[in-house]
Amino acid sequence: MLGLGSPVLSRKPLGFAILALVAAGLVALAIKGPKGFLAWFGASSDSAASRSGDELGLDGSTSGMEGAAGRENSGNELDADRAGVLASRHVERRGFGGLTMKIARAGSGVAIEGAPVLVVGTSHAGEEVRANAASDATGGVRFERLAAGQGYVVRIASKPDPEVERPDIEVRAGRDKDLGTIEVGATAALTGRVVDEAGKPVAGAEVRVLTGFENIFELLGNMAELFGTLGREPTPLAKGKSGDDGRFRLEGLPPGPLAIVATASGKRQTVLSIRMTAKGPASGEPTLVLETGSVIAGVVVDSLGAPVVGAQLAMLETGDNDPTSFLTKRTFTTSGAEGRFRALVDDGAREVRAVVNATGFPTTFSAAIKPGREDARIVLVGGATVEVHCEDDAHAPIEGAQVAMGVARGNMNAPDGVGGFLYGSTDATGVVTFASGPGQVEMIIVNHRDFSTVMGSPGREGGEMGPFKLEGDIPKEVAPTGVTKMTIRMKRGIVIRGRVLDSSGNPIAGAEVRTIGAMGFGGGSTNRSAADGTYRVAGAAAAGAEAGGMGGFGGTMVTVKASGWIQKPDSMSVVTANAKDGEVVHDITMLAGAIVRGKVIDSDGSPVVGAEVQIAAGGGFDMASMMGGGGGRKVTTAADGTYEIRDVSPSTPDDSAMSSIREALAPGSPPSEPPQAPKLSSRVSVTAEDRVAAKSEPFLVEAGATVDAPTVKLSAGATLRGKVREPSGRPAVGATVEVSMERDGTPNFEEMVGGAKAKSAKTDSDGAFVVRALGKAKGSVVAKAKGFAPAKAAIEVGDVDPAPIELRLHEVGTLKGRVLTPGGEPIEGATISVSGSAGGSDAAYVESAFASADKEGNFQFEGLPRVVVSLSVAAKGHRGRTVSGSVGGEPVEVRLEPRNPGDERRREEISKELMEIYGKFGSVKDAAERQALAQRMSALQQEQRELESTEGPASEPTPATPPLVEQAPSDPK
Repeated sequence: MLGLGSPVLSRKPLGFAILALVAAGLVALAIKGPKGFLAWFGASSDSAASRSGDELGLDGSTSGMEGAAGRENSGNELDADRAGVLASRHVERRGFGGLTMKIARAGSGVAIEGAPVLVVGTSHAGEEVRANAASDATGGVRFERLAAGQGYVVRIASKPDPEVERPDIEVRAGRDKDLGTIEVGATAALTGRVVDEAGKPVAGAEVRVLTGFENIFELLGNMAELFGTLGREPTPLAKGKSGDDGRFRLEGLPPGPLAIVATASGKRQTVLSIRMTAKGPASGEPTLVLETGSVIAGVVVDSLGAPVVGAQLAMLETGDNDPTSFLTKRTFTTSGAEGRFRALVDDGAREVRAVVNATGFPTTFSAAIKPGREDARIVLVGGATVEVHCEDDAHAPIEGAQVAMGVARGNMNAPDGVGGFLYGSTDATGVVTFASGPGQVEMIIVNHRDFSTVMGSPGREGGEMGPFKLEGDIPKEVAPTGVTKMTIRMKRGIVIRGRVLDSSGNPIAGAEVRTIGAMGFGGGSTNRSAADGTYRVAGAAAAGAEAGGMGGFGGTMVTVKASGWIQKPDSMSVVTANAKDGEVVHDITMLAGAIVRGKVIDSDGSPVVGAEVQIAAGGGFDMASMMGGGGGRKVTTAADGTYEIRDVSPSTPDDSAMSSIREALAPGSPPSEPPQAPKLSSRVSVTAEDRVAAKSEPFLVEAGATVDAPTVKLSAGATLRGKVREPSGRPAVGATVEVSMERDGTPNFEEMVGGAKAKSAKTDSDGAFVVRALGKAKGSVVAKAKGFAPAKAAIEVGDVDPAPIELRLHEVGTLKGRVLTPGGEPIEGATISVSGSAGGSDAAYVESAFASADKEGNFQFEGLPRVVVSLSVAAKGHRGRTVSGSVGGEPVEVRLEPRNPGDERRREEISKELMEIYGKFGSVKDAAERQALAQRMSALQQEQRELESTEGPASEPTPATPPLVEQAPSDPK
């Protein structure tokens, strides 16, 4: 995956707080598209792409550019010159920031002293930057004051070692950016192949290698910054083209996580994650498969309809079960003559949104676009100005505050709801000025390394974000003319200082210390421990829900990363209520990281090459290992089937890793006191293509030890065969078939946020498909194809191959409706979700979908099967209702009763108290007090359920067109 590893969560007192931090901060605000972060700037996925070509005023013709594959036609190679041009556009990001890193020997991780480091590039102010520094005794390098800019190049020359270069570095005003550990002394060549779906070599494919990330927390430090760069294509470490035999070779690549991106004309890009070693890829030579995709094409224009030439578009494929798809599935293209663009995306993508960057306009998030559409019209709107002034409680200006703002045109969830994203830093006067389009202020996030993060949605009713309340003079809209001014006040954060020590109390130098800001929205800080182990990080949120806390959970999470060491879990949570004079003293204890080695074999004893291996201690959440770079990272097996994972946490007693999360999610259960002696609680999980995933037997990992894990044997499993037909009975050619099987019940991040990974296949010219490597379990099969509603069937796999199945796709229809008050007034912004067919039949499979009512209370769903579906309708200040509606029938009218004002106030009181209880779980150690908190939480949740209970159907569904009766196909071919 480009830019992300496989995150896992932590253990013990952090429990629910960390779950909320990651799941709420990343998933709800990024993954869910229209119901998350992207919804602040775009329309709902169900209807935004359903507008007609006539309404768009386009003829559907295109310029012939092939998305990322058409890069050679755009005349925009991503090199240092282009990076300078891009940087000069962002005047609102001018200022100064810091840059830190650690230089270490590849393989051993030993710090290198005296390594010369050079930073070159062009600042946001258009100035040439050239700065030098050298690593200290801990290997640390710090540039205190660099002009803010993006596209910088960092070069490390530690003779006689080969020079190491890191491109595409961004320095942000008012912040310190830590590049982590950069290893020198070993580079390797990457060789591989590019083939098509049939396994034939693809000649002339462009292959680019990008820097990857060890874990998700390297990105969660500031979500606003992440979204501020979504539309910019990363600069590669190396690039080349495949030969006539499809083979490629790229030299001089550093060790560590990398992402390979391959593109070719007429094919959609593919991305493959690898980990490089001094001998080459850990998993052996990679093969990248390029497949055909669906075209998305259209035009970029300004508000007067004039074409915008040279706009850079990043097509984000969202809405699937991959929680990182908004990052990993980006296809880049540039608008050419007459503003036209063309890109190839996965034809199975549920929705695609374009992030558009163009000179003179704010970054624009488009409405959802369906794959296959060639008449998309993206309108860039500017002409307005926003001036934001940030100040402290004494009204003194705050320099270097990061301001991120979403401005929507119309209802953000309505078909026409699109908007812009503004991101910049305040200057010495505390002011940042944005070029914007007019519209409603949907979201503001402001953070600073010395202040607690604030955020909110001024343009929405009830737009306060709990503990992150915005304070100041903040208008709800950006005026179409003149300057819209706003003042935002921030509270100074807590300073956390202390020492990083080993279990014997000896100092550990050069450790990377990081605070995780409020729900991943920034405000976090990074520092490295000095020779005596001391560190200092500022800007931690003050304790308590009212002051911010860690997502309102009463503290801040401090994580430490050091090669060879693992942070002791109980030192991660810092209760900032203990602060005196704005400071908390917090020493951090590190345990010696273990090394786990093992082997993966096939059922016949042959080694399995390229299998993915991941380790987890206890209940499966192992943040300590992840932050150390070990347990949370997937490694791959070598040619002999062996693997090695470094910096692994010791085994946990019992499965106490999950105890706090269980208490928070299922309060009232007796607290479990872990036994004193560690048990055999560590296991490795292994996945490989065309084999059934498996786990090792439990084994014991002790701190600092080198452990041989039990050998894992993978089996071929069962094979499922079948056919997919259109409603008429004709074979459905090119349909996507996904098979999801139940897992063994072990909690992991992927299951919590995106469900189990599905195995997939495409149907051939006869509509036939084959899915291999299915383990013994129950599961389901879903078939999808353009222009039809999907079909679903349940399966059960045993010791032998299951019987072939046949799936019949469904005709699609439209469901319209309206949400009203009892008096007939429209309820704007009501949310409507389709949760399945009213009868619950698998044969009439209905995918979950969401919509929002417009100003007239109207909503609409496209692409549903012609069946009676179940709708859940909710709106602020009203009681929710569950209704049924017939797809293809008359519109459904839903009337929502207002809530009793007293009940509404009580609901808010309950929510506030629950937040306070969640925060206390991070610091309470007494079993009796913890039990009392759990019981109180249970009582509050029961009262909350009673207040939020829904009533029966609000209306009878209007009969739809008679259901289609499936008949035997007239032409079995």
